[in-house]
Amino acid sequence: MSDALTDVLAPKLREHERVRECDELRELNNDLLRTNDQLSALLDSVALALKGKPPAHGMHSWNDLPELARALVDSLLLQRIRPDSPR
Repeated sequence: MSDALTDVLAPKLREHERVRECDELRELNNDLLRTNDQLSALLDSVALALKGKPPAHGMHSWNDLPELARALVDSLLLQRIRPDSPR
């Protein structure tokens, strides 16, 4: 290939590669958005199960869900160990 042709095609090839990289990044971003939406829905479901209906025009915080779940599991385990204990 001649130097003149290389000089003309090289920038076009770099531009094509940048466009391809942008497309890949957009696809990755869309995948991450879908994953975020799925995890948000999961956390909302867990919060609803552990805390009940959220306040009007609001949502539950998720920061204490692990502690609430652990307390519930611990409580259920204690009931198994001592089934006659008051609830």
